[in-house]
Amino acid sequence: MKRITQLAIIVVIVMAMTTCAFGAGLALGGSGHLFEPGVIRAADEPAQFDVFWQAWNLIQNRFVDRSSLDTTQLVYGAIRGMVDATGDEGHTAFLPPEEVEIQRSGMAGKFSGIG
Repeated sequence: MKRITQLAIIVVIVMAMTTCAFGAGLALGGSGHLFEPGVIRAADEPAQFDVFWQAWNLIQNRFVDRSSLDTTQLVYGAIRGMVDATGDEGHTAFLPPEEVEIQRSGMAGKFSGIG
């Protein structure tokens, strides 16, 4: 009889631990804050970059169709936004490497004039 009581206590403890683990997973599963990567800033990096890295991490970790994300396009888009934020429309621009190459090849050997 004593053996059955011990076995029953062990079963109850295991079930309670399983229920607690399930409840904790359910409670923390949607928040993502437990294992969310933190933002670590380099010593010479402005504090405002924290917001950029938070947005970057959210997109990388929570975007619905992460397989469709193109990291290069995300970086180029961020750079375009930064250049646009300068407000300079005539002298400041961002061109991805492909467009730079097209412009260079379009100008190669086509100059003429005095001198």
